[in-house]
Amino acid sequence: MDEKKAKRKEKNISDPPSKLWIILHPVLCFFLIILGLCIGITAGFYAGYLSYGTAYGYVGDLMKKPVIYAYGYDTIDVTLDFDENTELTCAYPAYNGHWHFNMSSDRFLDSDRTYDYLYYEAVTTDDFDLSHGFCVKREDTIAFLEDSLRMMGLNDRESNDFITYWLPDLMKHKYNVISFQSKKFEEFVGLTVNPMPDSMIRVYMVWKGVDEPVEVEPQTIECTMPRQGKTIVEWGGTELK
Repeated sequence: MDEKKAKRKEKNISDPPSKLWIILHPVLCFFLIILGLCIGITAGFYAGYLSYGTAYGYVGDLMKKPVIYAYGYDTIDVTLDFDENTELTCAYPAYNGHWHFNMSSDRFLDSDRTYDYLYYEAVTTDDFDLSHGFCVKREDTIAFLEDSLRMMGLNDRESNDFITYWLPDLMKHKYNVISFQSKKFEEFVGLTVNPMPDSMIRVYMVWKGVDEPVEVEPQTIECTMPRQGKTIVEWGGTELK
């Protein structure tokens, strides 16, 4: 009896692989190789993304929709240049090292197209903070923005553009901590306009949605001087995650 079991065991060990295994083995190996490559590429891409974000202080926070208006430049050619440290991610019209337009009725002219304003987005700094600002209840958001933007020098048209862009995101939260950090914005997004404007207004909002009210040191909003002559106006913002 034991001799029969031994022979049967010896036979099982020496049996050649089944035809099904012979067919599936290379397919399985190929699948595992492809899977490994996909995992490796994905990990490499993600690591590169984090490295890029760390280098520029950006992991998920973008400078959103800064737009530029120009007034008082009628029939004058105007050129706008960002400094070399500004990392644009998107621009319309296309930005090829600079913008150059002829102006008419406070609109930018480029061949056969006209633009009410210039639009771009860029990588932001990680140097923003919300230690000074305002904690604004959802129901008070519109009134707060209207009053604040008026104090900082935006007219009704510009305020309307600003509010209608940001309001849908702001209204998603019960409260928003809002801080206007235009000076910090000017530090990391240098803008040169030629001919030089007589007045320049740059408004930049940094904000974060919260579920409960928080204590914030009140910020003093500086009133902007009246516009004079050639004027450049710009607004934008960043939502901190």
